[in-house]
Amino acid sequence: MLCDELAKGKEEYTYDELSNVVGNDVSPGGKLYPALQSARRWVRKHKRISFETIVGGGKIVKLNNEGVIATNESLRKSIARKAKVGIETTRCIDAEKLSP
Repeated sequence: MLCDELAKGKEEYTYDELSNVVGNDVSPGGKLYPALQSARRWVRKHKRISFETIVGGGKIVKLNNEGVIATNESLRKSIARKAKVGIETTRCIDAEKLSP
């Protein structure tokens, strides 16, 4: 149900609107929020439509090309930061105390 609704490619959906489609709460913390996340992943993979959550806005919006590029740039920076922390943490290993 959620996949079909999101696949329509409407510009924005409120959580209330999507909750009415499935008959249960799909807002963050709601019973069917995980189902909404799964539907968003499915639509992104199979229909090439990506949505972004508007924090505090109670809705998700369809990303245009510029929005997808901005999201990817943000994701790339996040991955780089996490990799840097991982490398710094690995450098804390005392190699002399490792077993062969």
